[in-house]
Amino acid sequence: MSAAEKKKYIKLLAPDLILLRTKANVSQDDLATIIGTSRQNYGAIERRSREMTWNTYLALVFFYNSYVVTKKFFKKLDSLDYGNYCFCGFSAVFTLGYHRKHSTP
Repeated sequence: MSAAEKKKYIKLLAPDLILLRTKANVSQDDLATIIGTSRQNYGAIERRSREMTWNTYLALVFFYNSYVVTKKFFKKLDSLDYGNYCFCGFSAVFTLGYHRKHSTP
């Protein structure tokens, strides 16, 4: 996956970070600890003054996908199509990596 594609997915999640954290009822400090970063770094990511890394992005996806309340957010992404990649079940895709839309078995 290219850096541009990763950036596209990161930008899709970034605007909803505060909402997701609030729905999960977790503090910035606790979430930062869970995903392996500092509270200051996570706060900057949430304010969008710092772009998150791909590893941070994946950690957030796995974390929020484990909560019923925040898992619903990802359901709205299931049908999004980005060129040669699709979400085809957002949570499963990010567990295993991207699936090509027209891959051959």
